[in-house]
Amino acid sequence: MKLIPERLRRPPRDPEGTMTLVEHLEELRSRLFIALGAIGLGSVIGWFLYGPVLRLLQNPYCDTIENLPAGNRPPTGCKFVFTGVLEPVVIKLKVVVFLGLFIALPIVLWQLWAFVVPGLTRRERRLAVPFVASSVAVLRATNTDGSIVLLVPSSNPTKAARALASRFSVPSCNCASA
Repeated sequence: MKLIPERLRRPPRDPEGTMTLVEHLEELRSRLFIALGAIGLGSVIGWFLYGPVLRLLQNPYCDTIENLPAGNRPPTGCKFVFTGVLEPVVIKLKVVVFLGLFIALPIVLWQLWAFVVPGLTRRERRLAVPFVASSVAVLRATNTDGSIVLLVPSSNPTKAARALASRFSVPSCNCASA
């Protein structure tokens, strides 16, 4: 007794590893569906993580607002200002989808790797591991604003917040009228 019906089974692969154009497109379609499904599932998880993530994104803004002199602070305080009716919904959807992509990134990258690897030679596969490792090292060396810490050590978010606060501060004048 066969568990998977004949029409749902994949045809046996060619022992030489060659595929027709249609087989390549079917493989790409299945990998894209898996990746998009993972992003969708990650977005559902991201929907529940929206509040804490938004507070995490809002913290640098609130810290900068607190460092401003009282006369230069916005009247809304630390709250975001929405200028359109749909803007809160669009921002929530953007944050949720990016969270979903972040959560599903290992699956998406695995699907990309599994689609590309059969076309690589043995030498290219060996060179891929050091390439990925060096890419991770470069990403770890970058700061949150994308500048490389090793080249530009002054790209510090705290210094940037102080510079922003000093830019908007009004100098006080202790001028005694004579």
